[in-house]
Amino acid sequence: MSQRRSQPYRNVTLPDEALDDLREIAQRSREVAIEVLRLLKFLDAGRLTPVRLNDYAKTGDLSDCGKIVVEVSGHPEHRIVDPVRRSDTSRRVDRIRRAARPPGPPGDQ
Repeated sequence: MSQRRSQPYRNVTLPDEALDDLREIAQRSREVAIEVLRLLKFLDAGRLTPVRLNDYAKTGDLSDCGKIVVEVSGHPEHRIVDPVRRSDTSRRVDRIRRAARPPGPPGDQ
């Protein structure tokens, strides 16, 4: 029996942390892990567009990220969050710079 092999990802990059998360998910539910990989392949092929995130006080500025909701019947909902414009490093540097800025004059916000 020959196994069907998927083409490598061209546009989606999975850092080590994401691979660790996938391994953890696969240990809990192989079905959810397969759905995550399926959705990532759709994203890679341009057949899926993430929902853009915003800048909220609770989560910080994630406006350069998008999310994909992973739903598998009988399992908790998962979300894939992915930077869509800048790198994670650039976002972290911007957050640190914003946090280090002195507050502006009252009414300037």
